[in-house]
Amino acid sequence: MTSIPQEIIDLIAPHLNQHDLADCSRVSHDWSSLFAPWLWRTVHITNESTHDRFNSPESRAALIRNKHFVREVTATDQNLLLLLSAHDHSDPSLLKLTDLRALTLRFHTDAPWSLTVGTPPPSPAQEEGGAEEEEEAMTRTRAGAIATIAELVEVDNFRTVLELLSINTNLRTLRLGKGCLRGAGRSDLLPHIMEACPTTFLTTLEICFNDVQNESRAKHNVITNTTHLEDYQTFQLETRRYQDQEPLLTLKQLIFLEHRTNCDDFSRLAVLARCSHLVRLEFGSIDCRIADLLALGDGTGSLLRTLCPCLTELALRGVILLRDARLAALLRSSKLGWRVLELDELVRFSHNAYAVIVECVSTTLEVLRINRWRGLYPAWCSHLLSTTTQGQFRRLEGVSNGKVDAITKEFTVHAQNTYEDHRVEMARQKNQGQRTDIWSWIALGPSMEYLQLAIEGVPRPDVVCWRSGEPLPIQSMSHCHRYKAQKWIYRQLASMSGLQELILGKPDLNMSCISFRGLDASMSSIEIEDALSPGFATYQYDCLEFSLESGLDILSGLKELRVLDVKSTAHRIGVAELEWMRIHWPKLKAIEGLVSRREWAGALEDGEAVRDAVEAWIDKHPNGIGSSFLCNNK
Repeated sequence: MTSIPQEIIDLIAPHLNQHDLADCSRVSHDWSSLFAPWLWRTVHITNESTHDRFNSPESRAALIRNKHFVREVTATDQNLLLLLSAHDHSDPSLLKLTDLRALTLRFHTDAPWSLTVGTPPPSPAQEEGGAEEEEEAMTRTRAGAIATIAELVEVDNFRTVLELLSINTNLRTLRLGKGCLRGAGRSDLLPHIMEACPTTFLTTLEICFNDVQNESRAKHNVITNTTHLEDYQTFQLETRRYQDQEPLLTLKQLIFLEHRTNCDDFSRLAVLARCSHLVRLEFGSIDCRIADLLALGDGTGSLLRTLCPCLTELALRGVILLRDARLAALLRSSKLGWRVLELDELVRFSHNAYAVIVECVSTTLEVLRINRWRGLYPAWCSHLLSTTTQGQFRRLEGVSNGKVDAITKEFTVHAQNTYEDHRVEMARQKNQGQRTDIWSWIALGPSMEYLQLAIEGVPRPDVVCWRSGEPLPIQSMSHCHRYKAQKWIYRQLASMSGLQELILGKPDLNMSCISFRGLDASMSSIEIEDALSPGFATYQYDCLEFSLESGLDILSGLKELRVLDVKSTAHRIGVAELEWMRIHWPKLKAIEGLVSRREWAGALEDGEAVRDAVEAWIDKHPNGIGSSFLCNNK
């Protein structure tokens, strides 16, 4: 094994977990030297203390002895920093930690160092003891010698972070939480940290926004009445602290973790003055003063455009309380045009912001991810899908699983209304002698890879009752209307020849947000539906069927489709449809929400027979549905 080149080991080691790597390292000294670089490559301590992970002098000595192999560090315990920065003055040949690529520190408190780093030198009383006591003392000393600091000095997070940064010039990712930006009575440590931060390869910087304040500043709970021009002048004063520092030319992503509302501390935001090549900006939370500062600057133009002319990606996390006009101004702050917009919860979303998003979709936007829409008119959804693009739009994403609550509003299209509007427009164009074979949802072209969309309002006269057995109101629509509306929707979806994931199902509920209604996770889906209806829908009945009768064959061109999500919908996918999908969607791996008893169809025995047949078919195709996956013919 020792004759195998390290390059071969480097191909094997990534496929082994930490336990396997540790076993290999214990086989022999030769194996230990081969696998040590991979065993110590990452040190992550997040849900435990450093003392629990390295609970003996020997384990701490091993960490310090091998710390030069460490490339990624994640810690929520200050004591890990002490171990990584510790030196053994009795053995200067030991290498320091100088080749970190990713450092993530999120300390919850400012507690002093609590870990004893090694074994203290023997006391005079021990030295006067017999030979046996002396040998035992020497053994303990040797076991902890590598982990011993000659003199115990007072250390704070700040000094330790500075030391690590100054010697790790290959650092790519730096994430700093609250605790590591405080120490020794300093009120604002970020400029000092940024001065020590390596600039050669750093691509991602994450910092806690507005962690501490000067005592002279207003309390963070007090809303101040300053103008955006005064805020701009304050910001300019803060940027002077960075004017002598080198620009972060390689930095592409800057993340501000959190922000206290309406606080006049712009010291953290001032780091933007060094980020002229920034591509992505992310806020854990943003208020109106920060938005005004970035969008308006001194009133003559967008400050964000001036400081970060390469910016093309914006992510706003949490509840976005910005008023419509203010949000629209911020969304106009990209000089090159946004390629990615990620907006968590739009509370005051209205016409102005919507118009800017439509403009982005028609020009540069590739990814639009909005977790929750508020103030979104149903007609806007169809209009957005009908926007002419440059062929660049790739992903439309909505609410995540487990995030749905009583106020969640998804990106929704009403099938029947949209179809009728299309018919009216076609008749108008025909009367004017114009083309009538136009494609309505122009935004959904071959470039689309991911589409998350709620399609409701499909005429479904075959759905006669709720899943609980209670009858539904009688639907006046005929089966003719049922199929016409669905085929029109299929034709709009059929143009997405590059589509990989089609998400049309209902996302999972956030049980913690609706637990006040007496619900819990142990309840069945039908019990939850009964408890929440009629005001809160957990199951969709007026949806696409995905049956061959409804026009499924129109979607035969979706050759790249990997995932179809029809969870909690009244679909009619049976064995015949699965066989069709296997032929026409060769890369289809899974269908979320496939198995259904079809209680809503009224004939429970027929529904159970379909379910059993589908389950038997899936058993024969355990690897995937499409023809590119091998089936089990046993």
